[in-house]
Amino acid sequence: MANTRKLNRKRTIIGAAVLVVVILGWSYYSKTGRAAVSGGGESTYPAMQQDMTISVLESGSLKPKKSVTIRSEVEGDTTIVAIIPEGTVLTQADVDAGKVILELDTSKTKEDLNRQQIAYNTAMADFTDAKENLDIQKNQNESDIQQGRLTVKFALMDLQKYVGQEAADALVADANDRPVTDEDFKKLTGDPNQLGGESLQKHRQLTSDISMAQSECYLAQNTLNWTEKLEAKNYVAKTELESDKLKADKSKITLEQAQTAIDLFIRYEFPKDAHKFFSDYVEAKRQLERTQAKARSQEAQAVAKMANAEAKFALEKERLEKFQRRIAASVVKAPSPGMVVYRTQDARGGTRSRTSIEVGRQIYEREEIMSIPSVSDLLVDTKVHETNVDKIAVGQKARITVDAMPDTYFSGEVLKIAPLPDPGSFMSNPDLKLYATDVTLEGGQMLRPGMSAKVEIIIAELKNVLAIPIQCVSNRTGKKICYVHTSSRSEEREIKVGSYNDKFVEILEGLKDGEKVLLNPPRIYDQPQQDAAAKSADNNQADQQRPGGPRGQDRPDGQITGDQPQSDGQPPTNRRRPAGQNQPNGPFSPEGQQPNGQTDSPRPRRQRQSGQTPTDGQQPDGQTDSQRPQRQRPGGGNPGADIPAREP
Repeated sequence: MANTRKLNRKRTIIGAAVLVVVILGWSYYSKTGRAAVSGGGESTYPAMQQDMTISVLESGSLKPKKSVTIRSEVEGDTTIVAIIPEGTVLTQADVDAGKVILELDTSKTKEDLNRQQIAYNTAMADFTDAKENLDIQKNQNESDIQQGRLTVKFALMDLQKYVGQEAADALVADANDRPVTDEDFKKLTGDPNQLGGESLQKHRQLTSDISMAQSECYLAQNTLNWTEKLEAKNYVAKTELESDKLKADKSKITLEQAQTAIDLFIRYEFPKDAHKFFSDYVEAKRQLERTQAKARSQEAQAVAKMANAEAKFALEKERLEKFQRRIAASVVKAPSPGMVVYRTQDARGGTRSRTSIEVGRQIYEREEIMSIPSVSDLLVDTKVHETNVDKIAVGQKARITVDAMPDTYFSGEVLKIAPLPDPGSFMSNPDLKLYATDVTLEGGQMLRPGMSAKVEIIIAELKNVLAIPIQCVSNRTGKKICYVHTSSRSEEREIKVGSYNDKFVEILEGLKDGEKVLLNPPRIYDQPQQDAAAKSADNNQADQQRPGGPRGQDRPDGQITGDQPQSDGQPPTNRRRPAGQNQPNGPFSPEGQQPNGQTDSPRPRRQRQSGQTPTDGQQPDGQTDSQRPQRQRPGGGNPGADIPAREP
C-alpha cells in the first residue's frame, strides 16, 4: 500500500510538471502566431506525369446469371419418392433426353383425378344437350314466327278481298292512330264507290236484283191493267185475269225482297263481315307479337341453360387439367443445364442453413425444393458504398479476381445497379448504405457460384496527368494544400486537385512536374485548438484514475493521416477497409471534412492519463517521433529517405 501511494504521488508531481510545460509551450505558440513544423528528415515524393486509373474496388461473391427454381406443384402435402443427388451437374444432353431429377408421391392426386374425370364427362354431356336444345329452340322459334307472319298476311288479304285494298289500307292506317268502330264501316256503305272486292260485288248484285224486280213489277202491272180491260169486254177469260194478278203481286213481292236484302246488307251483313275480317287481321298481328316475344324468352332461357352448362363444363375441364398438370408435375425433368442445389433457408443473424431434402421428406405445396443455377454464365454480386454509387454506371468495364484463382484476372462490365440500398446492410449498421450491383464475368467456366471475388470497376482512365500520392494533400480552412520540399525548408502551397483513386490524386494547379512534396505533412497547432486543449487539460487530473487506462489522442491538425512510405520507393497504399466501407469522400470532402465526418477544426480529444501530456515532438504514449515504431508495409519503410520516382 505504501508503495502504491508513493507511486501515485510521484505520478501526480510528474503530471503537474508536464502540464506546466505544455501551457508554457502553447502560450509561446499563441504569441508567435506561427505554425510549428516538425523538423528532421522528411519523406518526399516527386510530382510527375503518369497514367491514372480511377476505379472503385469492392468485394463480392459469384452468383448465377440464370437459375431455375423447382417447387412442389402437387396440391397439399406430399413426399419425395426420388431425387437427384445434390451437386450433380446437368448437361444439355440431359435436358434433351428428359432426365428425371425429382419424383413426388401422387397417390391422392390420382384418386382426385378419377373423380374429376366423372364430373367432367357429366358436365360435357349437359353442355352438349343444352347446346342442341338451343339449336332446336331457335328453329322452332323461326317456324312459329314465320307462321304468325303468314297468318297476318292472310288476314290482311281477306280484309282487302272483302272491302277492297284502298278501304282496307285506310282501316289499317286508322287503326294505328285510334280504335276502329262501326261508324267507320257505315261510312263505306254510305258511298258505294269506296267499296271494293266482295262487298262491292254483293252491293252491285243486290242493286241489280232491285232493278230487275222493279222492271218485272212494272211489266206485270201493265199486263194486269190490259188484262182487266180486255176481261171487261169479254175478250179474255177470267182465269187469265187472275193469272196476271198473281204475277203482278209476285213481282211486287220480289221487288220488296230485293229492297229488304240490300237494306240488310248495308245495315248488318257488311259491317259484320268487314269487322270480322278486320278483327282477324288485328288479332293475327297481336298473335305474331306474342309469338315473337315467346320465342325471345324461350331462346334466352335456352341460351342461359347452355351458358350455365358451358361454364360448368369449363370449370370441370379446368379442374381436370389441373389434376393432370399435378400428375405431370410430380415427375420433374431437367429444365436447363446447371448444377443441382438443394434449398437453403434463412436463419437468425442473416446466415443460411441447409434443410434436409431427402427421399421420404414431407413437402408442402409450392415449397421450394431445389434450384438449378447455370455454372457457365456467372455474375459477381457486390455492394457499392453510397459515396461511390453515383460514380458507377451500367456498361462500365471491370476487372475481377477470384480468391480461388488469385493470379487470374477476368473482365466484365456493370450490368445492374439497385435503385435503393440493400436492406440487409441496415441490420448490421443503420448508417451504412450499400447498393447491390451485378457485374458480368467473361469466361471462368471452372468457377462455381458462391466463390468470393473482388471487383474493380473502372470509372476513368487518365493519361499523362500530373499526380502525387493522396496522403500528401491536406485540408486547411476549405483549401487543398501540400508541402513542397525545397533545399532550405518545407513550403506550404495551395493546390487545385482533380480526380483521385486510393493511391494518387490529380493536380490541376499549384505544382510543377518534378517538385517534391512531403508524404507526411507537418502538424499544425492553431489557436482554436490550443483553447480546446487547455479546456481538456483541466479535466486530466480527474481522469487519471479512470479504469481501463487513458485513451489515445487524435492528431489535432485535421490532416488526413496516410500510411508510412515504403522503403522500395513505392507510394504507400491505404489500409484495407472492410468490403462496402469505402472512404466516404477521400481527402477532398467539402470544407475540409475528414473521412470521419469532422472538419479541420479540433476534434474531441480523448483523455490521457496524468503525467502523459505530450511535449514537443512527443506522442501520447511518451515516445518521440523518432522513437515511435513505424507501421510496416511489405518491403519495410524509411520515413527519412526520399522515395525515388517510378511509374505507377
